[in-house]
Amino acid sequence: MLDKNLTHFRCIEFDPETQSLSLSSRPIPELKAGEVLVKVWGSPINPSDRLFCQGLYGTKATQPVVPGFEGSGTVVKTGAGLMARRLLGKRVSGAVQGSDGFWAEYVLLPASQCLPVGKGISDEVASCSFVNPLSAWALFEPLRKKKFPSFVQTAAASQLGRMIIRLSKKHQVPGIHIVHRADLVEALKKEGADFVLDSSHPQFESDLKAACEKMKVKYAIDAVAGEMTGVLGRSILAGGEISVYGVHSGKPCEVGPGELIFRNIHVKGFWLSTYLKEKNPLEMIQLLFDLKSLLKREGATHIARRLSLEETIADFKNSPPASSYGKTLVVP
Repeated sequence: MLDKNLTHFRCIEFDPETQSLSLSSRPIPELKAGEVLVKVWGSPINPSDRLFCQGLYGTKATQPVVPGFEGSGTVVKTGAGLMARRLLGKRVSGAVQGSDGFWAEYVLLPASQCLPVGKGISDEVASCSFVNPLSAWALFEPLRKKKFPSFVQTAAASQLGRMIIRLSKKHQVPGIHIVHRADLVEALKKEGADFVLDSSHPQFESDLKAACEKMKVKYAIDAVAGEMTGVLGRSILAGGEISVYGVHSGKPCEVGPGELIFRNIHVKGFWLSTYLKEKNPLEMIQLLFDLKSLLKREGATHIARRLSLEETIADFKNSPPASSYGKTLVVP
């Protein structure tokens, strides 16, 4: 239960005018019917969070706002309504879009957007329940539905990339997994990846083309963009599709017109927000049901670091750590 004497809580605030983060204090909000107040346990720093705090994300802040698109915690207060009240005292995970987020001691959420967390799911995994697991599930969907028999993915050592590896093993779909360092090749093979290529190797592109030809790859999942999208376009079979969901390179996709015109390569973007908006209520219920199972195994996230609110602000002044080692978690 919420301490009745508590009037304010600490949070990180992003100022879009100065593009800066600072420690701030906000009043405990009044709850409307159907809303819950969550005492935050943790929230990951995803690439989307970093882009948002640079003013480069699809949804841009127009006034000071608390970042953190997803997280987990315990419901300590509720507004009116059965759906909200049934969550009091329960562990939940959730996600926000266009409102204050999880890099705070407390966050206000609609009860309808809270996912109760079972005992078999750790706080760490619960804090990363939405962005990566649902993105991996969605990006793998064409393979689950047998639209393509095989695939290639970049940034395979990232947490999302590892989820896709586990999904490919579960559904027995062969894949080519691209990493950017030699030491990650053996690491992913130990985790069950069937074919791993190092993009820093001199023969990388020729090896990729040969592998795509042999495995009849027509579907690519790209988190890197830049030159890599062009390499994928030249390597997958004609008529293939590239789904770009990240920009690890920090550069625009570089695909030659010849690949688009003469090889009929299709390049499209993937944004989880758009994917979810296209779901009807029944599909959303099924998706959340699938998510609960996903989090117990294929959608689990490894946490490499935990930072306080103050440490998070300081950490943003440095280059982001390699995602190959796991997520960084903000723990208020």
